[in-house]
Amino acid sequence: MKVLAMGDIHLDTFSSFALPVDNPVSNSRLENILEAMRLAFKTGTGQGITNYVINGDLFNQRNKISPAMYSYCIKEVVLMFHTCPKGSKLFVTIGNHDESSRFMKPNSVDILSSFSTENHKIIVAQDLVEVHKLEDETALALVSFTEDVESSKKMLAEQLDYITKSKLKTILFAHLGIDGSSSGRWASHKLGGAYNLADLGWNRKYVTSIVTSHYHTRQILKQSKSKRAWYIGDLTELNFNDVNEDGIGAPRGFDIIDTETGESEFYDLSDKFPKFMIYDVDQDKIDIDELLESMNKNYVKIVVHDKDVYQKITKAYKEQHKEGTPYANIQLKVEPKQEQELEIGATESDADILGKYMDKFYQDKDLKDLALSYLERAEE
Repeated sequence: MKVLAMGDIHLDTFSSFALPVDNPVSNSRLENILEAMRLAFKTGTGQGITNYVINGDLFNQRNKISPAMYSYCIKEVVLMFHTCPKGSKLFVTIGNHDESSRFMKPNSVDILSSFSTENHKIIVAQDLVEVHKLEDETALALVSFTEDVESSKKMLAEQLDYITKSKLKTILFAHLGIDGSSSGRWASHKLGGAYNLADLGWNRKYVTSIVTSHYHTRQILKQSKSKRAWYIGDLTELNFNDVNEDGIGAPRGFDIIDTETGESEFYDLSDKFPKFMIYDVDQDKIDIDELLESMNKNYVKIVVHDKDVYQKITKAYKEQHKEGTPYANIQLKVEPKQEQELEIGATESDADILGKYMDKFYQDKDLKDLALSYLERAEE
């Protein structure tokens, strides 16, 4: 059975690059994220999919959510899910950003289960690890974030034993940190994590794939034929940490996964929304016209190392900036020149250095001799 999964959604009215909209509790950044969710549910509906997973971090801020914005987002998520086929189920794992502390409860998504109906059931994780059977006798395992890792691993082992004994083909969905994964722009920097793939059932025969969220970089951790363990990344880019190493916006979207085989397909939404882009002008030698075009449709940071180039780009941007598009972040970063005022060799003594200093800045023989005499006393 196919399941549509999205994670690290981070609903919020982000202030950077945000433009006003008709709704006073929202802005362009929040509307883009909600629209990405609508596209995901629409795609699933078009394919007749009836099982959906929000794999943690539906909301961005633990304790600073505006009540009006929170109410608006809950309503919108419920409405878009109700456009899915009758008999659909929405499973929600608890991410660290959903939680009020570093533990599962209280959290900001429990309320979604209150909107569950006979035709559109919403199942929010209530325990650290839980298994839910689907109509075709395959299953989903939901693993929520917690800092009580010991209890989480114990429950994982118990549920994995149950899956093995029941011969229940299962996709495991988890919101947590895995050892050896990476986060952010520098994919070469590997992170430590409280869990490893063995903890999550990689070696278990009936775990057909492991789908993880928490780190926003899409990455395959391990693959064997159709079985795969990977981070699905955030639904949309959220900041400049989400770009590729070259500064260009990274693919973001959702996945559709087969619980029977573990096979998956990625749906890239990044071309449908503004991307975060970082340009180093000295490094990339980008044409100003090309730069202006990108600034008018993306969230752009430009790092300039020359004052004349900075003034030229700033002037061109102000002249051609389109109303109703986010302002670019243009930074001047001039590296200070390191000039050696004294010609000093690596093998010269303290007395040699002091002598050269006095010759250059004071040109007073008596003062120089006095300074050298004090240095000699200090070294005795």
